[in-house]
Amino acid sequence: MNLKWHLSNEPPPLRTSDEGLVWHLKHAVHCGCRPLLNDVKDEVENRGIFVVVQSRT
Repeated sequence: MNLKWHLSNEPPPLRTSDEGLVWHLKHAVHCGCRPLLNDVKDEVENRGIFVVVQSRT
């Protein structure tokens, strides 16, 4: 877990908002302490966004 990133990047209240989607994608890149949530994955797919996130473990 990237505690420094988490402390300086509080998530927005709505995951499907544009801001929420951006937060989750940045989280996957900078921390990755857990996989993307299914509703976030669905939203990324619905918007036609292509992402590749590699596990840090």
